[in-house]
Amino acid sequence: MQDGKKRLKKVLKYFLICFIVFVIAFPAFMAFRISTGAHLTLRKAKNVKLALQMVEVEYYGHAKTIYDPSKSDNIESGVHAAVNRVLEDDGYYRLQKYDEKKREILELIYQSDHYLVTYEKVGDEDRWTVQYCLKIMGE
Repeated sequence: MQDGKKRLKKVLKYFLICFIVFVIAFPAFMAFRISTGAHLTLRKAKNVKLALQMVEVEYYGHAKTIYDPSKSDNIESGVHAAVNRVLEDDGYYRLQKYDEKKREILELIYQSDHYLVTYEKVGDEDRWTVQYCLKIMGE
């Protein structure tokens, strides 16, 4: 009887240690995973911005612009195809603000997977913000 209690204590102690390790390790793993995904998505958003700037130079040569305020994403037809020639990307992006005189992007939104990246040019400073969006309910 005493031997069975010792064995039960050992098993319970083992499960308690495993549970504590899991409770500590899982949030650390998730934080690392989210942080890594945020860095990757930020890199993709910066690449999209650079590709848009390249396409803008190309359009400038044809006396056109990438900005079209009549479209829902404020991007001229054919720009997405031109950007996809430069890089393969599955994210969604839209221009929020564009300076037509200087022909530069002032605000950009990029969304990929659960991440939302916003770009904002304030004076001479570029501001990038990455947010993780957790979908709780829905289809």
